[in-house]
Amino acid sequence: MTSTALARAHRSIIRTLLICLFTISATATAHGATIVLNAGQLAGFDGIEVNGDFYDVRFVGGQFNNYQAYQSTNGNATFFTPGAGTAAAALLAAVQATSFDTNPAGINGCSASNYCGMATPFGVVGSYFGTVIAYNYAGAGDTTGALNISPGHNVSSDSHLIWAAWSTSAVPEPGTGLLVMLGLTGLAGTRKRRASAKTPPSHTA
Repeated sequence: MTSTALARAHRSIIRTLLICLFTISATATAHGATIVLNAGQLAGFDGIEVNGDFYDVRFVGGQFNNYQAYQSTNGNATFFTPGAGTAAAALLAAVQATSFDTNPAGINGCSASNYCGMATPFGVVGSYFGTVIAYNYAGAGDTTGALNISPGHNVSSDSHLIWAAWSTSAVPEPGTGLLVMLGLTGLAGTRKRRASAKTPPSHTA
């Protein structure tokens, strides 16, 4: 293979790698979170940003003790404090960026077609558990609001309500993909300069 053909092959490979990396990076960072599906339903998200930190969230059914057991089994905190309101707003924004924004029945644990409420617990309020709900409506009206839920209330029997279980996320630094792409671009430039240096100058007689 001639040096010119080899240089072209190198450029083609690098272009392909750059396109793949750009596609992967765009998918991973779209709207700040990655969708998690279970049998076609929205089961949660990975990498939701709340106050500069990243969290994963999964939708859990049952009474509060079932949610609490889920959090304990997975080594997660029971309550999201501080910032449950900010977390609920970030969760709602993530849902709004998907097709489930107009299909709340597609959210795992919710079967109502008009809206789904995703409850983020933040503490004990008297004999209730204080939560902030992210209300996702099929039409207009998406909002967040506080709601105290009884310990004995089973959200699995409530077609409009589901627990939002939060955990710390292991999301890579946002600039990692960009740094890799810049590195490959620099490599392409280096190879081009080397190829140019090996090509003898042409002279006009």
